[in-house]
Amino acid sequence: MKGKITFLMILLLAFSIFADGRREYPCYLLEEDSPILDGKIEEDVWNSIPEATGFYILGGEKFALEKQTYFAIGWRKDAIYIAIKCEEKDISRISAKLKDGEDLYREDSIEIFLFPENASSYLHFAVNPLGSRWNQIDASGQPGTPWDWQAKAFIGKDFWSAEIRIPFTVLGRQPKEGEQWLFNIGRNIFTGPASEHFTCWPPLKSGFHELQNFALLTFKEKSPSKQEKEEVEHNLNLQFRKFLQGIVGELGEELGKNSSEYKSAIAYGLSKEKLKDEASYLKEAWDRLDQLLKEKEPSLFAIRQFLISYPDLRSRFKEFHYKVLMEKLFD
Repeated sequence: MKGKITFLMILLLAFSIFADGRREYPCYLLEEDSPILDGKIEEDVWNSIPEATGFYILGGEKFALEKQTYFAIGWRKDAIYIAIKCEEKDISRISAKLKDGEDLYREDSIEIFLFPENASSYLHFAVNPLGSRWNQIDASGQPGTPWDWQAKAFIGKDFWSAEIRIPFTVLGRQPKEGEQWLFNIGRNIFTGPASEHFTCWPPLKSGFHELQNFALLTFKEKSPSKQEKEEVEHNLNLQFRKFLQGIVGELGEELGKNSSEYKSAIAYGLSKEKLKDEASYLKEAWDRLDQLLKEKEPSLFAIRQFLISYPDLRSRFKEFHYKVLMEKLFD
């Protein structure tokens, strides 16, 4: 079985570079000092390279909507550096108790898969919100002790994040300009929703080990200019931004069909003490939605923050409109 797996890997590596439609992340050289590994992702060096997002729900090409993940990858001559931020509105429900060497994929965690050029096997790493580490070679089993790589994690108010350093001595190869490796970043979410239990950056169908659909990591022996970084980041996240814009557009179209009724309900609610808080919330949401719809190309951050800040707007507008109608009956 092991021989068959190795042969499959070689075939995949031979054809992966020429695969059409494969997601690709450019891994730039970090010219600044190496990031301080504390899990907080606060160093300027992370702002100098592209950030990617748009993780898919495992099993198809549907983007995760409630809890997205972001990452940036860079390298220096001695190691590869990875920063990962995980949205988590249910931070108190995070499952994270396991220690180094334990099965971290059984709780909230990030899994990283790297398949260096000319390697016979891929390497598999995992980190949980405590910064605990786990690793193995392909799917053959876990070594008793984690290898010589570093990871630190940080738990914030509505996210958890990790910074990771993996030496090339562990990976068995130091890359060069233009070299391409297969890679995957997957996330295990145990806080819900159930539909987003497993998410990943490449559109994988059946599991995180699905090599034939891994993304490409392309090494660059330079740091990007500010303009290049912004252009690359825009292109990396373009499909996801268009997906979010579609959601906002559909929401605006649906609410627009009843705009006069909803605006009238909000105006009425603002004049009633017991309805004022909800009316203020809906007015703020309406104003921000209107602003987004007027912008030709709103930022990914602005769209994402809107959808996170104002969930379930369709049902909330309908319910509030009904409350106002009932209130008016007894006014």
